[in-house]
Amino acid sequence: MYACLVDGCSEMFKHDDKRNRHLVHVHQFPESFSFHQRRKQKENGSGCVKHDENNEKLEVDTETAKRREARKRRRQQKKKKLAEQAKFQGADMQIDTGTGVDSDINSETTQSVITDVDMADLQESMQDLRIPKSVHFGRKRRI
Repeated sequence: MYACLVDGCSEMFKHDDKRNRHLVHVHQFPESFSFHQRRKQKENGSGCVKHDENNEKLEVDTETAKRREARKRRRQQKKKKLAEQAKFQGADMQIDTGTGVDSDINSETTQSVITDVDMADLQESMQDLRIPKSVHFGRKRRI
């Protein structure tokens, strides 16, 4: 059994590749991350052990954190832009007609804009998923 490498996650997997896929998709590890544990390096003449592996992990962690921050900023900017467009369109409708029915239309357009943003996020996350072309059960059939 393989346990998830992230603290606080109690997922257990029968296969290492499933755990790796879980780490990439759920915990946003980079796909190029080396999941295999390396053997400890032998001590050099001065008695110090090299800690390149720890430095690489820190670089990866900062890199993934930067990517997450950038994604978050882009999403917030999209939401702000869509909200401003909805307000602008709503203001045009109120000026043109001058009736109280427009407030209902504005709330509907705002809700549809929010739904569109959610659908965009969903579509983005679905593109990252891998769907197999075929599924086989049991052993391979020998001819």
